[in-house]
Amino acid sequence: MEEQSLRATIVAVEANKGVARLDGRSKVLHQFYPNHSYPPTVSTAKILGYFVFDPTKPKIESLRLVSEGGRFEKMNLGVAVRSVEGQTSLPHNAE
Repeated sequence: MEEQSLRATIVAVEANKGVARLDGRSKVLHQFYPNHSYPPTVSTAKILGYFVFDPTKPKIESLRLVSEGGRFEKMNLGVAVRSVEGQTSLPHNAE
């Protein structure tokens, strides 16, 4: 990540449920081959989304993110991310 930003704004809060809007940007330099003389390629995108949380617990219940106006060099680029309930991720060092 060359540049990144992400800001959350609370848009609704009830007794045990809150919703926050996410806004951000990213710029990633891609160096595909080590020790290669070509300059790295660049991807950029605006990031939009929201998450649902319980204000009484340190847990995000639901997450949705999409890119808008993304570019990878001269190509359009789009990414979407959503959480899946009940799924757990493996630790980074798991094989």
